[in-house]
Amino acid sequence: MKSIKLLVAMLTGWLCTFSASAENDTQLIGFMETNSEWLDSADPTAAYGFYGFSPTGEGGFRALSPTGPDYAWANSGGTYANGKFYCYDVYGSWTQYTLTYRAIDATTWNVVDTKTFTYRYADKESEESQNAINIPTGIAYDPVSETIWAVTHAYSNTESCKLCRVDTETGRLIVVADLPAIRIAACDAQGTLYGIGLDSKLYTIAKNGTCTEIGSTGYWPSTDSELKTGATIDFRTGKMYWSCYGFASEEDRNWNVNAINALLEINTATAETKVLFGYNSGQRFSSLSVANAHPTAPDNITDLIYTPDASGEAKGVLSFTVPSVTFGQSPITGSIGMVVTLDGKILEERSATPGEKYSRTLEGLADGTHNVTVKLTANGHDGFVASTSFYVGAYSPDKVTDLTLTYDKDTDMAILTWSTPADANGGLVNTANLRYKIERMPEGIVVARSAKGNTFSEKVSFPWSTYYYRITPYSGAETGP
Repeated sequence: MKSIKLLVAMLTGWLCTFSASAENDTQLIGFMETNSEWLDSADPTAAYGFYGFSPTGEGGFRALSPTGPDYAWANSGGTYANGKFYCYDVYGSWTQYTLTYRAIDATTWNVVDTKTFTYRYADKESEESQNAINIPTGIAYDPVSETIWAVTHAYSNTESCKLCRVDTETGRLIVVADLPAIRIAACDAQGTLYGIGLDSKLYTIAKNGTCTEIGSTGYWPSTDSELKTGATIDFRTGKMYWSCYGFASEEDRNWNVNAINALLEINTATAETKVLFGYNSGQRFSSLSVANAHPTAPDNITDLIYTPDASGEAKGVLSFTVPSVTFGQSPITGSIGMVVTLDGKILEERSATPGEKYSRTLEGLADGTHNVTVKLTANGHDGFVASTSFYVGAYSPDKVTDLTLTYDKDTDMAILTWSTPADANGGLVNTANLRYKIERMPEGIVVARSAKGNTFSEKVSFPWSTYYYRITPYSGAETGP
């Protein structure tokens, strides 16, 4: 049921409008460790957790994982790899603290592995303390060597920086080499590891720790060792993103003024950096990731769709295009493994060719919602599973949309217009039996019981006061809101 209001004396209409924009291909996932809104609320409670957002900032920050004060999973950085987040957090003081490693399922958000290492100054040479001596400040996944790398520092300072390999079985940080003061790390689809130093410069980091300068980003990371900021590279586009808390000059950093709290994009070839959008509520992300598939896996399917038959019968066509490039945007050579499922059962399993136009007619579908998935495999790696859902059954009209009410002073008529409602279940729209009940409110006077089409008008010959109309669509026994 949909209502719109009109103040007759003012002769103005009420227009209900909706807007939408195309979603950016890249979706960032950051671990939010602070937000001024948490402190400004009536009940100040930290909502630590993983949040998704667009590089444009449009749509804001959307919680993906459970959030709350008990979810301080990644305040020392983390990265996404093969369906999991690998992350660290640290808690304590310089005399005793605990470094915790976690592996988290990126679909269920269940913690699937946890390891803890406690440093005790009184026993600092023990194996337990030595396993906790290096604190991650940047973590990155190398898809070529299937290695997770970490740049680290000593607790509570930015000295004793190391390049470490993360042992995902034990959670231990295995020192590979000494590093200069690198604070941020990210890896591209070719396995090149990048780091940003306290000197604002972007470096490539060889796996033996050798750092080669590319250039200055123009932004200086904070020297506060407790402030971690994440970075990542989109394997599909090669763009590097840094969730920055830093400064636009070394002088500003020295005086701790004019801090920059924003998402930055960095050109990895030149170090040229630009601000994409600022964090208005002081949000800070200690890790940043893109849910990358392996660079040699098939690229994403973007056009999976079920098109109902125009007859309205329980049949239709399932179609999509098999990608011709890998997730890393290189041409696919050879065949692609393809598995198509309908409602959890394999519908088709075979080899497909790059760029193939897939089409299959589905018939005899039962009433209800049906789910289709498509998984592609190439070069020994699975791409992301594409999925779609569709409904089969009688047309059940949803609420009417684009409702307007205008007044024609020449004819003294109130004129209603609206758009045909979609199916409430996402199914096929069938207007053959579609009718509308129209009531003039607040008296509830029925002015039309079975209106057809998308317009209605009547003489404005009632009291000069606020009134409105209520429209209820129905089709046979199916009544809409």
